[in-house]
Amino acid sequence: MPLFEADQLLKSADAEYRCPGLSFSPLGMSPKKYHEVSRMTTYVLELMERVSGSTGISVQHIVDIGAGQGYLSRSLCSSLKAHVLALDSSPHQTEVAARRFQQTDAASSERKEKGKGTSSKRSDPTTISDSTSVSGGSLNFRTITKSGYMVADLEQTIGDWLSDCGTEEERNAANDLGRPTPIILVALHACGSLTPTIFRKLFDLRQEKYSGSGNKTFKPRPWFVAAAVIVGCCYNLIEKDGVCNKKLFVILSHRRVDLHLSSFVKTQIKEQHISFTLTPSHLQLAAQVPSQWLRTPEKTSATELAVKKVLYRALVTPCLQQAMDSRSETGPALPRLGKFNSKAYESFGVFLHYASQKIGVDFVGQYTEDNSDLETVCSTPLARRIETIHAMRCLLGPPVESLIILDRLLWIQESLREEANSYPMGVQLVNLFDQGVDSGRNIGIVLYPQGNSCQS
Repeated sequence: MPLFEADQLLKSADAEYRCPGLSFSPLGMSPKKYHEVSRMTTYVLELMERVSGSTGISVQHIVDIGAGQGYLSRSLCSSLKAHVLALDSSPHQTEVAARRFQQTDAASSERKEKGKGTSSKRSDPTTISDSTSVSGGSLNFRTITKSGYMVADLEQTIGDWLSDCGTEEERNAANDLGRPTPIILVALHACGSLTPTIFRKLFDLRQEKYSGSGNKTFKPRPWFVAAAVIVGCCYNLIEKDGVCNKKLFVILSHRRVDLHLSSFVKTQIKEQHISFTLTPSHLQLAAQVPSQWLRTPEKTSATELAVKKVLYRALVTPCLQQAMDSRSETGPALPRLGKFNSKAYESFGVFLHYASQKIGVDFVGQYTEDNSDLETVCSTPLARRIETIHAMRCLLGPPVESLIILDRLLWIQESLREEANSYPMGVQLVNLFDQGVDSGRNIGIVLYPQGNSCQS
């Protein structure tokens, strides 16, 4: 089924975003998350069929990297009847995901038993197994880091999972074939540097046919990546030196540069834009989706609130800087302004009261000592210029994100051209999600088998 026909699986919003044909419960998911999980599941199914059609290989195993609370993992398992490994760096997230899956599975079984007119004792929801089987598939939850440090390698983790995965009959059949197990890698919103790091590890694996090379124990790897679909996000978390020990990707690679990855982009920068670089401000802007600002009354209100936050903070900055300068000479530094809830932005006067209480400085008095009307301050030419400049900056967000994604695409194409592998792959960008339901990061990077690929 073509991706763009996936829209037919989605009912209108008043139908609770329930997708016919997808057999997982939307319990606990927002409409946005349900939309993303539904689309991603549908596309992974299409990718499995694509692999089968071009190679004759049937893929039944999926690895979800950065699985979080396991919504996508659960959908892939229950809807596609696949064996799924859900990996995350947070023990808490893994525990919550496993508990939710067991509770949902137990509730589903109880409903089925009641429908048959029989009774069953419900499983104890406090007992969590790292692996749960469902009809035709299984779901395994694993945490692969401890206290932010590497405790397991991705390659070994997947190998261990496969050795215990599925039924004994399935494992015996796989062993009899003597072929490596094909898997699909997925990641729904791989934050910051996790996206390029996943692909680096994948390229390393494709060049090393044998596992355990670091330990000098050469043996054929029992699995290979047949396809992948990775959706990135949080470009502001991209590490220029590739180091962020709190992130999942510490288990996958060493220090790398995660901006300007492709040789083509590096050459263009060197030859035409010598001083060009993407600063933290650029990366923050990449999250903006200005095309959706005025799409609905709700989005318009949210946009107005976002502009207020920028405007009010900009207007108070001169007073804040003055207070900081005077305090640095006489006493301890002032606390940061930090975040406020939406109530603080009801008006500029309300915001000044919140800021005054937080910082310990009379901002209201400073603004009213010359009999200024607080509400007219937001209608001055200066305020209008601030709003206009903010909007113009946000309009740069999509081009910045496009540059990041195209750089990744070119880098992957270059890497695939340079390698020699019996399972040739291609790469493409796919528009997976509808930004109209707040899925701002909607582009998937897809690796797929090219031609009559084979793996032995």
